[in-house]
Amino acid sequence: MKEVASPRFRSAVWVAIAGVLSAAAPLRAQSALSTASSAAPLFREVVDEAGRTVRIPQPVRRIVSLAPSLTETVYALGLQDRLVGDTDYCDYPPDAQKKTKVGGAINPSLEQIVALHPDLVLITKSLNRLETVHSLDNLGISSYATDPHTVDEIISSSKKLAAVLGSPEEGERIAVDMQRRLADLQHRISALPPKRVLFAVWTEPLISIGKDTFVADAMRRAGAVSIVDSSLSWPQVSLEEVARLQPDFLVFAASHTEMIAPQFETLAVSPDGEFSMQFAIVITP
Repeated sequence: MKEVASPRFRSAVWVAIAGVLSAAAPLRAQSALSTASSAAPLFREVVDEAGRTVRIPQPVRRIVSLAPSLTETVYALGLQDRLVGDTDYCDYPPDAQKKTKVGGAINPSLEQIVALHPDLVLITKSLNRLETVHSLDNLGISSYATDPHTVDEIISSSKKLAAVLGSPEEGERIAVDMQRRLADLQHRISALPPKRVLFAVWTEPLISIGKDTFVADAMRRAGAVSIVDSSLSWPQVSLEEVARLQPDFLVFAASHTEMIAPQFETLAVSPDGEFSMQFAIVITP
């Protein structure tokens, strides 16, 4: 027997179905939103200054720095509360000395780094070893490398690092401040003749700076020029060569002033008065 539903009954059924579907729609939307949220990436891929594509946990809450310059940059960005560890040589600003130490930049303690549970380890290509990077990779710890060679590159590198750490506004702030200070310095020294300088990175043996290093670039911006004209980054020179080249100043990194040998003091007080010795904090690895 065939039963035919009345129009009123069919209308009631469609109203009921529509009600069910309309009630289910928010549930489906909420479920989709929840799924999308749970599937949101927990890592961000970036290319560091060594050319590596690295996956960085988001957000970056715990940082270990393996270079004094990077520790200073973290402080300059106002992110020191996220810095859970640094090297034995990270002593500026003074508060950095209170951070948990993970050893030297060349031979950090991997065990100590692991114990700190960092989201990201900061390294610099010119100082830290590739073996350290590989060991961190094997341990599943993300690392980000910087590699600036000039003052301008230091500024841009700081901005990139700020963005990686989730604080691009602070990176822009310190970049603007550094550019302003450089412009002010240039205005004050532009009329002065450049000073000829021997910068000693190390004293025994005597290691100076090459013309393409960021230290040489910083000196040029400060109104000085290195007497060592070398394409090598850290050339070795002799005291005889220094005496022949007659620099106006002998400049040493402050961390190495205790290693100044008597022969440098002899040069500094030579009878002809050609030399005067200055100590300066110029290079931070």
